[in-house]
Amino acid sequence: MANNDQPYDPYIPSGRGTPGPNTHHEGGNDRTAALQAQIDDTVNVMRQNIQRTEERGGRVADLDHQTRKLADSSADFKRGTNRVRKQLMWKNVRMWVWILVGIAVLIIIIALCHALFITGTARNLRQATIDFHQAPMIGGLRFPPTMRASIVTHIAGIL
Repeated sequence: MANNDQPYDPYIPSGRGTPGPNTHHEGGNDRTAALQAQIDDTVNVMRQNIQRTEERGGRVADLDHQTRKLADSSADFKRGTNRVRKQLMWKNVRMWVWILVGIAVLIIIIALCHALFITGTARNLRQATIDFHQAPMIGGLRFPPTMRASIVTHIAGIL
């Protein structure tokens, strides 16, 4: 072997037996040398193609790995967005419930203020409370005089 660094390859000419520029060849040897040169060129092109294919295969493997990572991260992102969407929906529902409760309390306060202070029934309500607590108990229940009168008229209307 002429070169100890590389393994023997029968398709690579070793330089032995190739004619130099000053030697005279017969017709068959020139033809063989030309064919050998074409074969060498073809082998070099094939080696370059194989090397490019291996590099491309590595890049394809990297792209495949990156694609899988991207798919996993997109699935995680989708789960996260769904979780955030549900949290915001429940936050919105709680806000509307509190708004409605506040409106209801406000309406009740306005109605009580109107009934007690604007129409002048605060005095009547105070008197009704006093009458209720002072009313005699009949059968374990208190019936103030106004209520007894309305019950009596109601019963009389039925009979």
